[in-house]
Amino acid sequence: MERKPIVLLDCDGVLADFVKSYLTWLNASAYARPGEPYRQDEVHEFDIGKALGLPDNMWVEFSAWLNADETRLQFDVLGSSTVEAVRLLKQNCDVLCLTSPLSDCDLWVARRNTWLKQHFSIKKDDIFHGSRKELVRGDFLVDDRLDNILRWAEANPLSRGLLFDQPWNRNTGMLPQNVKRVYDWSEVIRAVQET
Repeated sequence: MERKPIVLLDCDGVLADFVKSYLTWLNASAYARPGEPYRQDEVHEFDIGKALGLPDNMWVEFSAWLNADETRLQFDVLGSSTVEAVRLLKQNCDVLCLTSPLSDCDLWVARRNTWLKQHFSIKKDDIFHGSRKELVRGDFLVDDRLDNILRWAEANPLSRGLLFDQPWNRNTGMLPQNVKRVYDWSEVIRAVQET
């Protein structure tokens, strides 16, 4: 029996619209700009606070806001085709989710597991919480963070990194040979099918 390809999926910026939730909080916080809400197109680098010129302590405050009400951890699914694309991938691949937890948010891991099961039928055993994604072997990693993709591609030279296009990863320069930028889920599925 032939082995199924292993597809590793990042969560935030690939499956979940984390930036939208962050900006919802920010625009209602003491840091809001009167009359000019922060917009997603202003987030041109991975560190949202840095991209928007905000103080470093913003993550602690955002985490406290998330911790105050667990319903705030119910992020929107990113894009209308995401659920169907993951369903299609799961038909012919082993799909695992690699997600970096928000360290100051006590409810993060449990709520993320619930969210992934609810929207994508990804079971707890197929979810890995941690930031060192390069240590997880697979045939493909789909991630929106350039650093994650580059470290993973270097550690897995025979595998393929798929950089999921977002405004914060567009200033990349040349990508390694085993990394490809993808602009939508149809490109992800095509890249997986080509192997």
